[in-house]
Amino acid sequence: MGVPQPADVVFHNGLVLGAGAPDGAPVDVVTVTGNTITGVGGDAVLAAVGPNTHVVDLDGRTLVPGINDGHLHVGMYGRSLPPLSIDVSPAARPTVRSVRDAIADRVEEVEPGAWIRGHGWSGHALLDLPAAEPSAALLDEVSPVNPVALTDFSGHAVWVNSAAMAAAGITRQSVVPTGGLARRDGAGDFTGLFVDGARQLIDHHIPPPTPAELEAAVRAAMAELHRNGVTSITDAALSPQSGYDNPLGSAAVYELLQRICGRHDVPMRTNALLTFSPVGSSLIDPTREGLAAWQRPETDERWFAVRGLKIFADGVPPSCTAWMSAPYPDGSHGCLTVGGDTDDDRIEELHLLIREGHDRGLQVGVHATGDRTADAVIHGFAAALAAVPRADPRHYIIHGPMARPEVVQRAGALGVGFNVQPSLKSTSTRAIEALFGRELSEWQWPLRSMVDSGALVASSSDAPICAPNWRHGVASAVLRETPDGEVYGAEQRLTVDETLRSYTEAGAWQDAAESWKGTIEVRKVADLCVVDARLSTDDPHTFADTAVSLTMVDGLVVHGEL
Repeated sequence: MGVPQPADVVFHNGLVLGAGAPDGAPVDVVTVTGNTITGVGGDAVLAAVGPNTHVVDLDGRTLVPGINDGHLHVGMYGRSLPPLSIDVSPAARPTVRSVRDAIADRVEEVEPGAWIRGHGWSGHALLDLPAAEPSAALLDEVSPVNPVALTDFSGHAVWVNSAAMAAAGITRQSVVPTGGLARRDGAGDFTGLFVDGARQLIDHHIPPPTPAELEAAVRAAMAELHRNGVTSITDAALSPQSGYDNPLGSAAVYELLQRICGRHDVPMRTNALLTFSPVGSSLIDPTREGLAAWQRPETDERWFAVRGLKIFADGVPPSCTAWMSAPYPDGSHGCLTVGGDTDDDRIEELHLLIREGHDRGLQVGVHATGDRTADAVIHGFAAALAAVPRADPRHYIIHGPMARPEVVQRAGALGVGFNVQPSLKSTSTRAIEALFGRELSEWQWPLRSMVDSGALVASSSDAPICAPNWRHGVASAVLRETPDGEVYGAEQRLTVDETLRSYTEAGAWQDAAESWKGTIEVRKVADLCVVDARLSTDDPHTFADTAVSLTMVDGLVVHGEL
């Protein structure tokens, strides 16, 4: 290698994962000059230490590539955080009573008639709501005047009070949009639970945050991502259409991210998937019209890039809206959340949606949680690839927790990837067992089968669905334990190294950026993070509580200190 030039930063005396030395030797020293990794190797690389070099003694800690959170919703994540939203997650509010108490406190703080927002509830986790669904009646007493809209942990359902339905003009005669589900009581009145496409009946009437509030929320979300070692994200449902406030990602978020993402302001490498339909559904006509009108932004694609189209093909199991072969306890099976009156009609529309993105040269990511949905999606990808062959389009199934073995194998054979959320294995196992039994809960999130199929498996948080704590995700994939320590599907476990690659190298593949990021190699960008643990030998049970002490993006320290 010769004598290297003095580096700006040298990391040494710790564990380095996700690295490759030019000579294949073990790596325990990494150097950074400017925004680039310039040295990877052993003690010989220490020759790059000069009089002005920052020498970082890892002291046994782990240096890893910057985390690529390949599926989240940064606008929704920011809006889910205080002060814009009440935390009604099971950890904070485990009962209906505690949710009501939080709303009562907020009623005292706001003007009469002002909307109250919350995020994070999960019906199966509300301990005093056995075998029942949330309803407006449970909230009306504590907030008879102020409209209340509480989004569930998945982002697919909203629980509202009667004041919210009145403010939204909802009556017994209101028509539920295509791809949506809204519960009614025996008299035909809406109960206050609106799922997927039905959310627009409520969402269109909730005042959006002011531009200043939205920017502050997004910046706070980005800071929290940096605190967790995240250097790249995919915002997986951004609407570029002005005037439509999609809670997952409005045009305001789309435009804001273009403006702030970059070395000059918020150093976060951001990818976007476009959507043109109401939250939780995808419809062919608005998708065609939206794509025809959309113009690719002129941006530095290392900081903000639009690679693809997002399709919502179904809901989620806890809402009984994932399309499943196995019946839910009420005998239903869910269905595709696209246009069409029958299953065959909806499959046809799903395949048209996939073709719309594929034929335009876009990457297509499809939300699919039910096994029947994953099957329909993989057939749609196969048909699109056969009709219009493309070199390496990198389409992928988003989630896929119930995908059957034959679908997983076919994905690998087609070059279709998966974007998964390992944290959900730990947190949703009991709920899936309650819905479908032990056998399907053991299989749920078949990560080992996905990796062994040859498919590229990228991991993510889906924030705000899960916190952007990838250490919890690694532990969940390695252990496959419930919070009380019971193992489900041990044969589907991954190793620490495999899971870490899913958060780094595979994420770079999903972004078509593996040539310049995702691993610790010479000439790649200096996107790095330091974890206060030795990930190769420490007990995975401790990972979730382990801090990230330093995050570097493009050679800039965005969290912690050198």
